[in-house]
Amino acid sequence: MIVIGDIGGCFNSLMKLVAKFPPNEKILFVGDLNDRGPDSRKVISWVKDNGHECMHSNHGQMFCDFMLDTGIYEYGIWKQNGGGETLDNYLVKGVTNCSHREQVWDEDDGDYCLRKIYYDPIIMEHVNWLNTRPLFHSSDGAYVTHAPLNPNARNPYDITNLKTMDDNILWNRTAPAPREDGLISVFGHNGFFKRYYTEDKKLHAVCIDASREGYLCGYDTLKDIAYFQEIIE
Repeated sequence: MIVIGDIGGCFNSLMKLVAKFPPNEKILFVGDLNDRGPDSRKVISWVKDNGHECMHSNHGQMFCDFMLDTGIYEYGIWKQNGGGETLDNYLVKGVTNCSHREQVWDEDDGDYCLRKIYYDPIIMEHVNWLNTRPLFHSSDGAYVTHAPLNPNARNPYDITNLKTMDDNILWNRTAPAPREDGLISVFGHNGFFKRYYTEDKKLHAVCIDASREGYLCGYDTLKDIAYFQEIIE
């Protein structure tokens, strides 16, 4: 199994990364398929339509929260974190069966106002798919999540409690502890590729989000091999 780190809407880079893998490998994603990059829609479609599993993630959750109006996040916070680029992928003219009321800047009034924004109806198909992604996956010697499990968090799987948001499995950046079951923790979110070792130099965790270093990353959990692709977008 090869686990792929955060993609952030970089479809062309993703295709080049996948081309480096051995044929017929099972592929799994840690999430953050969308935002910031130019092709979030293409990324989500490719992962979904090819039947690849993907973990629930903070950027996926913000996308769902915005479109479903669930009110988990303060209005506008997602757009400040790259959501605007994602929405641009779905904008269409003349489609009336998929609209969303949003705050937009009115140049004439010099203030924000509510207006209907029209999107390709596939946006809700993608949102509903993202909203049902699992929080973890366990196979091939690995325990895969989006963000690392905070060893001090009381309930890291509570993803809707804003008071503990920084500690949960979608947002935490605290380094993970070795697992009692011996599985290797594999996660993204933190921006830099890193292997974590116990005091006796046994590998216990790997962060495979290399986006802040300018790369996408895929990690073979059984062979402990990392594949890298420079982000070309």
